[in-house]
This record gives sequence, C-alpha cells and structure tokens, in this order.
Amino acid sequence: MALLQHVISTSRRRTSMMAAILHHDEKKTMATYVILSKIAPDAFRDPRDFAKVAQTVADKIKTECPSVTWKDSYATTGRFDVVDIVDSPDLGAVERAAMFIRAYGHATTETMVATPWRQFIGTLGGEKASASTVGTV
Repeated sequence: MALLQHVISTSRRRTSMMAAILHHDEKKTMATYVILSKIAPDAFRDPRDFAKVAQTVADKIKTECPSVTWKDSYATTGRFDVVDIVDSPDLGAVERAAMFIRAYGHATTETMVATPWRQFIGTLGGEKASASTVGTV
C-alpha cells in the first residue's frame, strides 16, 4: 500500500510539474537555457575542422530556430566540451536547437533552464539578494 501511495504521489508531482512547464510555455516569457555538449570522438578528423562544424550548426539554428538568441559559448574541460547559453521564449525551439547540435555537431547534449541568482533567491522567501550573496551557495 505504501508503494502504491508513493507511485500515486510521484505521478501527481510529475503531472503538476508538466502543467507548470506547459503553463510557462504558454506565457512566452523569455527564459535562459544552458546547453551542455559532448562532441563525439569521430566528429572530425582534424581539430581545425571543428570551426566548420560549429559554423554549420550555428547557421542551421539561426535559420530553423529564429526565437533562440545565443548569449555566449564556452569551450570547457571536463565532462562537457562546450557550454552554450541561450535565451528563448520557446522551449520547443531550444529543444530543436539541441537536436541540431546533436545531428550536425555530432554531439550529445543536456539542456537545462537557468534561473538568474537574484530571482532564485527571491523565490525562497521574497528576500532580495544582496551583492554578497550573488553567486554564492
């Protein structure tokens, strides 16, 4: 019985979360997303060819996902090779952009919504973030 209650409770939480996501998407408010990419080892033969691959991806996204605005991109070391920061009022367009990165960029991706720190702190109890709390945990 406890297991059944847990399953029902989990299902209700998922339904609430999906409703919130759908409601957010209906408002068409601008959101910031982080796209983390891991390039496949066989994506290109010469590392200098990566610039061509990146340009192909960028051109495809500009054409097919006009509501996605690129804020910045970073080459990183560690688990992911590239971190892209984008803005869009349309989650579906960001999902399409991530698919283009996968298909044309020969990469795997993880995409997440990013909440500005001050806004996040404000949701914790209406407190305003001071300069000393910005970016600290």
